[in-house]
Amino acid sequence: EGPVLGHEYSVFGGGWCVGIDGCDAVHDDDGPAPTVALEVQGDVFIDGEVPDPDRRVLAVDEDGSIVLEQEPHGSGRRDPGTTDGGEPSDRLRTYPFVRRRRVLPHGDERTRLERVYSRRVVARRSMAKIHGGQVIARALRAEGVDTVFMLTGGHVLPIIDGCVAEGIGVIDVRHEQAAAHAADAYARLTGKLGVAIVTAGPGVTDALTGVANAFFANTPMLLIGGRHLTKENLKGGLQEMDHPKLFSSITVWSDTAYDAGRFPEYIAMAARHAFSGRGGPVFLDVPWDISADMVEETAIAWPEHYRANRPAGVPDDTLGEITELLTRAQNPVVFGGTGLRWTQQPDAPAALDAFATALRAPVFLNSLARGSLPYDHPYLGNRSRGDALRGADVVLSLGVDWDFRTGYGKKMNPDATVIHIDADPTKVGWNR
Repeated sequence: EGPVLGHEYSVFGGGWCVGIDGCDAVHDDDGPAPTVALEVQGDVFIDGEVPDPDRRVLAVDEDGSIVLEQEPHGSGRRDPGTTDGGEPSDRLRTYPFVRRRRVLPHGDERTRLERVYSRRVVARRSMAKIHGGQVIARALRAEGVDTVFMLTGGHVLPIIDGCVAEGIGVIDVRHEQAAAHAADAYARLTGKLGVAIVTAGPGVTDALTGVANAFFANTPMLLIGGRHLTKENLKGGLQEMDHPKLFSSITVWSDTAYDAGRFPEYIAMAARHAFSGRGGPVFLDVPWDISADMVEETAIAWPEHYRANRPAGVPDDTLGEITELLTRAQNPVVFGGTGLRWTQQPDAPAALDAFATALRAPVFLNSLARGSLPYDHPYLGNRSRGDALRGADVVLSLGVDWDFRTGYGKKMNPDATVIHIDADPTKVGWNR
């Protein structure tokens, strides 16, 4: 891990030291030098000697000086910062720092390690700021995202930098379409929001096929695209393009974020749409200069509980009617489709297993619902779906698309009662 702002380190020559109350340090020929990380830039921190270990570091000035408190709390010592050693001065004392240290990872050739314990020193900027890319990354991490897929481009460098700073895994690919497909697969396998990050112009257009594929699979996936500088809008800026219009027909939501302080709101909004109903891909356009903007951390609002985490219910009388139909059925069939994969029902596969066993009805699974029951389940149907649907008197449809794969709903007993349950109301009664 890299250095932490405000923590003290014992640095051995060009070696490294990382820790809070202690650190693993590579022991070089030089002796340890007490330093405090005052500014962190990736794996590099600018440090300064601790001039007075008993004093708390209050702030880091823009001119590169640290500000110490006048006197340790409860101490009667005289102020060493005054010229005459007299009573504490009325002003804070500043000390310059100029050195830059590079934090290196452990190497196999490093054999001698020594545990060094050091004090904790609190050092914060008087008004801490982070750039917009890190705001986005922190919002993604709050959503539960631990991995993103991307192809580097200048327009999205702040976002990639933010992901690294926030500990999100960054997987680089060789074509943006691959990034989109990987984010789609990540969401299908984990149930989390899949995220792909691509640069402006051709980077965004290269991802279209992957997003379209996710749209027809109802995959909750977020594509973040870089965008030209706002000051160059309508002036022919680098890779200038109105990206959201490209995605209007293959996403459930798309927009452009023009305020770095509101990035968490945009990420929350995107996730809410991505998981609403059956779910689907969303697109967020982020101008280069906005993602590079510095934002006061205390001024950022971080949404919580911003999307549904429980399935929609049905009235008791409707549930009773469904139960009666299934109980009286002579040849019931349960048919699960893509919508079943994206249900918010807790532990849906176990619930489906218990339901099928209790009903003793054949269960057929289509599209992304495959795998909801184990292959050797006694009621899992295989290669007989057409015959079962043609002979059924009641069909319980769980998130099924009645499209070309099902004969547009015509390959079943025309007299059967179909109970259609779906998170997307527009799918209920479709092709029926």
